[in-house]
Formats: sequence, structure tokens, C-alpha cells
Amino acid sequence: MANPQGRGTITIEVIGDGNIRRSLIRAQGLTKEAVAQVIHDAGEEILQLAQINLHRMKPPGIDTSALVQSLKVQHAQISAVVFSDLKYAPYVEFGTRPHYPPIAPILEWVKRKLHVPEKRAYGVARAVVKKIGKRGTPRRPYLSNAFKVVERRVLAQIRAAVAAALQQSGK
Repeated sequence: MANPQGRGTITIEVIGDGNIRRSLIRAQGLTKEAVAQVIHDAGEEILQLAQINLHRMKPPGIDTSALVQSLKVQHAQISAVVFSDLKYAPYVEFGTRPHYPPIAPILEWVKRKLHVPEKRAYGVARAVVKKIGKRGTPRRPYLSNAFKVVERRVLAQIRAAVAAALQQSGK
């Protein structure tokens, strides 16, 4: 998912004397495998928690379940990226400024969710568009909240994995 505020990235930088750096180089294979597993598991957990967050939102964060089903996790060597390729996913996460959205999707939503008779559905949809035009939409942080739940534990697990690898490498 596009992340205009740069949240959700963990960067680890090793600062220290030459002995620490040499120990890390010796332990690199062990460390990389352990850290990769921690990050892989964290990505999967964040994905599941984000889906749960969408289901639990008040008002409901899901309508057609398209956003829930679009969430994916992409793993690389020592990274995991949880994202959605839906155009509106960032707007749910971060909210929007006031704007006037197209009425057709809102009209369909009114009919589907509010069970408003056809005669009144257009008026209700116009009222919703007008409200979004004045206030925008609120942020509904399903993904960043999932990340916050996992963040501290993952950092602690990475520290433990690095410490164990260093100890195993002899330093």
C-alpha cells in the first residue's frame, strides 16, 4: 500500500567499534536466517491483524470485503511488506481531505447497506457526498494499528536473534 507518511518501516543500523562489526560479520549467516524468520512471521501476523481490524471497525470497515481480500504480504530476504493494491486502500487508512466523490458507488452502497428504497436512495447518497465534501473521510488505521501491535515484540525478537547468533559465533 502506498504510505504517504512513511510509517511502517523498521531500519536497523549497527553502530559500534570494529569488534562488534567483525562479530556481526562472522554471525551474519546465523543472524540473517533468524531475523528473516522473525520478520516473515511478523508480516503474516500484521496481515491477519489488519484483516481483523477491518472486520471490527465501527462502522463496519468492510462492505464488499474487497479490501480485506486484497491485503497481501510480500516477503524478501529480510523484509516483509503488507499491502493492498486497491486504489482506495490508503484513503481508508489515512482518511481524506474534503472532496466530492462520484455519486454512483455511494448510491450502490446506500442501496446495499442501508436498504433504502430506490426513491430515497439518491437523496441519501447526495447527503453522504455533501458530507464528504465538507468534512472528508476519517482515518481508519487498520494497517498501522496492526503494525503497532507487533512492532515492539518483533524488535525484541530481532535483538534476541542477533544476541544468540553473536553468542553462537563465539563473541
